[in-house]
Order: sequence, then structure tokens, then C-alpha cells
Amino acid sequence: MIAIILAFLDINKFFAFISENLIGFSFILNVIASIVMLISVIATIFSGWDYIKGGKELLKD
Repeated sequence: MIAIILAFLDINKFFAFISENLIGFSFILNVIASIVMLISVIATIFSGWDYIKGGKELLKD
């Protein structure tokens, strides 16, 4: 949820701090938004993988 809020606040593309010259608040906001979004995507993938693995046991009953 925090990643979505930061994505709406950040007007630059994700990881723009690598290729563009951002300074000040834009730089800090882009760094934080990009990293939090990356962490949330990775967490979603692992959560979905655990759900799929657990779903196989539910279908056996």
C-alpha cells in the first residue's frame, strides 16, 4: 500500500535516479518509491508462490 502511495506522489519513472539527473526531493522520493515498489513486487511473487504450493493440498481433499 505504501508503494502505491509513493508511486502516485513520484512524477518520475521508476529508477529514474540511475539514468536522469534528479536532485533534491525528486531524487530522494524516486529512490524510496523505486526500492519500496521493488520490495513489494518481490514479496507479492513469493506470497503467490506459497499460495499456489498450498493450494495443491486443498485440491486433494
